[in-house]
Amino acid sequence: MDQAIVRRPVAGRTSIPWLAALAATLALILLVNPVGFVGGGWDDWQYLNAARCWAEHGPCLPRDHWQGRWPVIAPIAAMISLFGESRLTIGLPSLAYAIGCLAFLARLGNRLTGPPVGYAAALFLLVMPIFGVELLGPNAEHPELFFLLLAANFILAYSERNSAWLAFAAGLSWSVAFQVRETAIAALPLLAIAAWKFARRDPRALSAAVIGAALPFFAELIAYYATTGDPLWRRHLSLAHTEVPSTELVGQVDHRQPPFLNPDYIAAWKHQPGISLHWSVDGIVNLLANVMAGLGIPFSLVLAAIYWRRLQEGERRIVGWSIAGALLWASILIYVLAIDPKPRMMFVPVALTALALAVLLRRLAQSGSSPLAYAALAICWLGGMANIILHPQVRTTEPVAARWAARHENAIETDETTRRHLALVPASAGFADLAGDRSLLIIKLDLDCRRWADRSFQGKLSLVDRSPFSLMDRFKPGRGGNLCLFRYAEPIGPAQLAGSITDR
Repeated sequence: MDQAIVRRPVAGRTSIPWLAALAATLALILLVNPVGFVGGGWDDWQYLNAARCWAEHGPCLPRDHWQGRWPVIAPIAAMISLFGESRLTIGLPSLAYAIGCLAFLARLGNRLTGPPVGYAAALFLLVMPIFGVELLGPNAEHPELFFLLLAANFILAYSERNSAWLAFAAGLSWSVAFQVRETAIAALPLLAIAAWKFARRDPRALSAAVIGAALPFFAELIAYYATTGDPLWRRHLSLAHTEVPSTELVGQVDHRQPPFLNPDYIAAWKHQPGISLHWSVDGIVNLLANVMAGLGIPFSLVLAAIYWRRLQEGERRIVGWSIAGALLWASILIYVLAIDPKPRMMFVPVALTALALAVLLRRLAQSGSSPLAYAALAICWLGGMANIILHPQVRTTEPVAARWAARHENAIETDETTRRHLALVPASAGFADLAGDRSLLIIKLDLDCRRWADRSFQGKLSLVDRSPFSLMDRFKPGRGGNLCLFRYAEPIGPAQLAGSITDR
């Protein structure tokens, strides 16, 4: 590759190995551990539940912030209406969005810096564990990133051709991303910079972008005013999301107060992996250390600091803007919106740092440090794939639960979380609610089934069978979660069961 940073065509003979690597990695994930729908306390159950309503009745009035995310729900509902409900049909829209994210990131990177930077960035994004495990699972992350990357590609195209239609399409794409999730508002500072840089002398393009951005908002306002009399119906639901009970909020917060710039909310989130230094930095620090975000963010920061002087001017510009944009985005989400700073909320920072890392590794490969560049690529790929392959899933447990239900008809009870895990098992609808008056109990646990029963009930439950959720169970039984089938040896009251399940 030439060393200059120029905009180039995105395809060519040198693209074939990278496209093959992307396709092979995608196929490997889908063959080995296509996690897909998990249910339980995950958001995918919320989207499935909303899509069921749409499939049966047409667009349904949202009752919570999940149900208002129509770019997520509408495609799933369409698939259910056309082909029926199955693990595959509810997962295909997410897979389409995910492949679109990879294609748009690859195109963006290649147009900015020349191939294979875009392909390498897409590969880093694909092996980001939370991206990979949600390939076939209903989620808001892929659609939001899809429309944001689409907007970025339209902006880049506008910078080359100065067409007002491209500016209109960029504004429209960002607005649909906002319809997916309000966290897309973090793009506004970056959009303002792009508008100033590329279109400050083109009022026609600026007007077109504003009109494109306004259209979905006006359509939403009109639709909700017509149905509820409140044009801001959905936005009020979104602001009320902090009132929804969450096990991820572990500190004391006043739910009557908005979360924006609220240090109580910022400090109250339960971080993973659990590093605690000070509330003002815990979100960022835990994001850097969270394996579900992959290794792209820390690698890009470390390599940029060490090898900054090796970069050419154009490369420094791309790397600097990418890392600065990622930090700005994460800071807006963590400190302004006070959201839970889990990797699933940080797809944009990961995509931006993946682009920076790809530029850095290309420079290392071209300046005599090829072993280091390929080692970093291999570590990112292997680390991400290991976490994806070992991630808990319900897919292999569903036929087991169906057999249990057929074998013990009208004898099983369960809790609501477990019922949501088994939402794609029709027989689970026949399970009774917790009451302690059935002979069998099915429950999802995040630890060893027998250990939980012995610790909590001391002989009142006997383990009949279990189905592990993760390959990790082969190395450490109970790790990754289980679906457990117990038989009651003595009656256990529902309150006692529910209290013990809370501690599972």
